[in-house]
Amino acid sequence: MLLLWLKISVKRKGSICGLVSEFYIICNSCATQSTFKSSPVFESSNHDYEISFRITYTMHTLGVGLHGIKIFCSVMDLPPPFSQKSYDRILSNIKSAIYIVVVASMNKAAKEEISASETNEICVSGDGTWKTRGQTSRIGICSIMGDISSKVIDLEVLSSY
Repeated sequence: MLLLWLKISVKRKGSICGLVSEFYIICNSCATQSTFKSSPVFESSNHDYEISFRITYTMHTLGVGLHGIKIFCSVMDLPPPFSQKSYDRILSNIKSAIYIVVVASMNKAAKEEISASETNEICVSGDGTWKTRGQTSRIGICSIMGDISSKVIDLEVLSSY
């Protein structure tokens, strides 16, 4: 059995983009240096890191946004997060991806409803709500669900602005 003992040093260069850090591993025996980042670049972007998408999605889902990310990072003693411009760009990418999934899901639900009813005529149920009580809100949402599958077939956000 061969036992190899290497002395290595790990150095953190610092935050390179929000929550992403770059690390250097240096082998003291052979002076080989290797670097890696704490998060991979997101697949559909050349410069946004996966951790940035994950924290943006999480905090947006919780309803706290960039301000919540800043508070979280300060409490956890993490480096300051990205700028408002970066946050808006990442959130826009997330919303685009969600829209694609929602449309595909509703199309699939409509096809399931048509195949279950065995005709092109389907029975649906509609429901809507307003942002505030008393229907005085300027923002509302309406959804159409299939009678057989009970899945959402269509969805519309209404605004009088």
